[in-house]
Amino acid sequence: MRYLLPLVLAFLPCQSFASEPASPPKVAGTWAQLQVQTSVASIPVAGEVVSKTISMLRVEIDQNSKRLKIRSKPCRVEVDSEIEMVRTVVPQAMVDAIGTQEFRARLTFGKTGWVYYQPPVMHTLGVSLTDVWREEMPTRADDPRVIDADADGKPGVTVRVEGVIEGSIYVAQRSWSRLEGFVTKGRIKGSLTWQTDQSVLDATSVLLSQSPQTRPSAIPRANYFRAVQIDPQATCEDILKMPRDLFEF
Repeated sequence: MRYLLPLVLAFLPCQSFASEPASPPKVAGTWAQLQVQTSVASIPVAGEVVSKTISMLRVEIDQNSKRLKIRSKPCRVEVDSEIEMVRTVVPQAMVDAIGTQEFRARLTFGKTGWVYYQPPVMHTLGVSLTDVWREEMPTRADDPRVIDADADGKPGVTVRVEGVIEGSIYVAQRSWSRLEGFVTKGRIKGSLTWQTDQSVLDATSVLLSQSPQTRPSAIPRANYFRAVQIDPQATCEDILKMPRDLFEF
C-alpha cells in the first residue's frame, strides 16, 4: 500500500492556495470617501418609503503594516427620499457637530486579495451616554443627558424638513457602521453595514414629532462605500467639487 499512496495522490485534483504577500498595500494618506446608506421607513398613509443618506468624507489613514489609524471628517450629508413633496435637510451645523472621528481599522488578506476592515464603533450625537451600546436613549428635551451639539440653542441637533411640511426636528442619535472592502491601487470598494437609533426630542410641528420606524435596506449592494486616494492638501471643499462618477468603480 505504501507504493500505491503516491500514485493515488498524483491523480487527485490540484489545489492552489494564495500565499500572503510579504507586505500589505500602502494605504497611508488622504482619501475622499463616499458612503451610501439606504433605509426603509414605515410611514402612515405613505407606507414603506426608501431613502438614501449620502455622505462625503475626508479620511486620513496612518499605517503600521496591517494596522491602521483612521481620522474621518464628514464634509457633507444629504438625504434623497422617494417622497419628493417632503425633503429632509441636514444643516452644515449638524455635519460640523459630528466633527473628526478617530478609530482603528486593519488590512487582512483573503482569497481575492487584500481587504480593508473597519470594525463597528458607536458614535453619539446630541446626547451623552454612559453605556453607548445598551443605555436607553432620551425621549425628552429636558433629559440631562441631552446636549446642544450644534450650538443653536435647541436640544440635540437640528434637522430641517422642507416641502409640504415645513419645520425643524430636534433629535439625539447614536449610530455605528462597519466597512469591509477590497483594496486596489488608490481605491477601496466595499460594503457598509450600519444601524442608527434616533430619538425625537422636540419639533416645531406636531406632524414632525413622531419618529417613524426605520431599518437598513436588505437589498444587496444598497449600502456601500467607495474611497479614492487624493492629494494630502485637498480640503473638504476640494472633495465636494469632485465628480460623482469618480466613485463609480
